[in-house]
Amino acid sequence: MTITGKIVLCCTIVGFLAAVSLLSSAVPSYAANSEEILTAVSQLPEQVDSPLFTVMWTGKGADRYEIQYRDSGIGAWKTWLIRESSERASATFLGLPGRRYQFRSRGIDDQGRVEQWPLTSFGDAQTE
Repeated sequence: MTITGKIVLCCTIVGFLAAVSLLSSAVPSYAANSEEILTAVSQLPEQVDSPLFTVMWTGKGADRYEIQYRDSGIGAWKTWLIRESSERASATFLGLPGRRYQFRSRGIDDQGRVEQWPLTSFGDAQTE
């Protein structure tokens, strides 16, 4: 290999390493011991006396909570509210009489990490 060939090869390797360094710094990395995001909607009574009832949630590691609900008869999840962790962790839901509602939550931290939705609903209420 000629001196020119060695210089080109050296510059190619240095350029590749610089590109890898730039790419790895652009992607957020999280330490293995970073706090995990865990949220849950508190269990609701099987039946409530009014279509107006309180839903509560808890969590750790989240800066915001997204709460969704669905009418079991219809089945599609809908975002009900998004709250900052500094706000009250409960809200009053207004449903329709005779319907069954399910609720689920997920957290979002200040680095933009988003908790996966739970595979099952954590809350369930039947209005009468």
